[in-house]
Amino acid sequence: MHTKRLGDMLLEAGLITEEQLGEALKYQAQEKERLGTTLVKHNYITEKQLIDTLRIQLGIEYIDLSKVDITPEMSRYVPKPGENIIQTAPYYDEDGNVGKIQGQNPFGPRK
Repeated sequence: MHTKRLGDMLLEAGLITEEQLGEALKYQAQEKERLGTTLVKHNYITEKQLIDTLRIQLGIEYIDLSKVDITPEMSRYVPKPGENIIQTAPYYDEDGNVGKIQGQNPFGPRK
């Protein structure tokens, strides 16, 4: 599967300029960070713009957990920043049947 590069997507969306992308790529090389992190850190884009673009790039849904009521028991199943693990959590349907959901942090540590 070939995806568009993040910088190209941000350019096409009009969120950054060619000049900003060039500067961010230089910062990225010096700072050894992901491009998205660099763009947010240097205020070229917002974290929300990064998340929205990555969501489109990766074809995944994003749920802002700060806007979801999660019980303390369930919060232990939410990956911490930087974790790149598959986690399984129980869920209960309307009839009380138990199932499992799995998720992986696609933004985990770089290898």
